[in-house]
Amino acid sequence: MKKSKSNIRLDRNRLILLVLAILLYISGYFVVRTEKLLIHRVSFRTKSNSEKVYHHRIIGGDFGVPMLRGSAPWIITDVAYYLYWPLRLAE
Repeated sequence: MKKSKSNIRLDRNRLILLVLAILLYISGYFVVRTEKLLIHRVSFRTKSNSEKVYHHRIIGGDFGVPMLRGSAPWIITDVAYYLYWPLRLAE
């Protein structure tokens, strides 16, 4: 079965839209990390043999006392935390 030119164009347009959506998603993560809505946190614990075990993770940013700053940054941080979970895990 032959594909018509309109189907090929439609497939190409879908591919372009998919690539643009992925690029917007990745660039959005870059902006979120740059603006410190999500931050890289390193912590450690010491084992009984004095060996340090490090833990790395990406967490929501801390904007201070929420009653003084409003709740919008916390909502944005929470949405970004769950929206970008695949990239957080990859990082």
